[in-house]
Amino acid sequence: MPIKRFKVYEDQIVRCRPDDLVIVKNESSGRHLTIRFSLETKSIYSNNKNDTMEENKNKKRVLFVCLGNICRSPAAEGVFKTLVERAGKTSEFVIDSAGTSGYHQGELPDARMRSHAQRRGYNLTSLSRQIKYEDFDKFDYIIAMDDSNYDNLCKLAPDMEGREKIHRMAEYFTQFGNDHVPDPYYGGSSGFELVLDLLEDGCAELLRRLTVA
Repeated sequence: MPIKRFKVYEDQIVRCRPDDLVIVKNESSGRHLTIRFSLETKSIYSNNKNDTMEENKNKKRVLFVCLGNICRSPAAEGVFKTLVERAGKTSEFVIDSAGTSGYHQGELPDARMRSHAQRRGYNLTSLSRQIKYEDFDKFDYIIAMDDSNYDNLCKLAPDMEGREKIHRMAEYFTQFGNDHVPDPYYGGSSGFELVLDLLEDGCAELLRRLTVA
């Protein structure tokens, strides 16, 4: 039986048919699991959803966004998660990524991005998804990789409160003068390395600002 890949957000199971084999990601633990879907499975995930959302209210919730959610934003998610873990603050954050488009829905990050990230100790395992209106309620900080993403997010924001949550990744650069994180998709190895350089710089500053006393 073929395995279907889905990403589960805050333990909310996606719709699928009984007996489907489904790969899901638990956003609380960050682990991927292969399960056989059933009505009982759906009930378990649904019952846990409210508890998880209640727990997350007191956390800093950060969403990284690029176009397809297969290069820059999953790399940002991976870098930031690692920095947060090293700082011993995992319990204080909810971290995710998304794309303004749904071109690569359900796909792993680009193999080249994963390879370059792995060399620096980052394991990119999230599955691509498109941003949703409810993300503007779920997250406190929505970080765009470039101006195009920023503008599209501003158009999608349901209200002014949602727009005020949107920031550019470049706002957090301290060692680089770049005004955006360039898309490495059509380039070579140097492009992926630059993305990681920029994200390591920006994510470190973002973490500093979010945890300053």
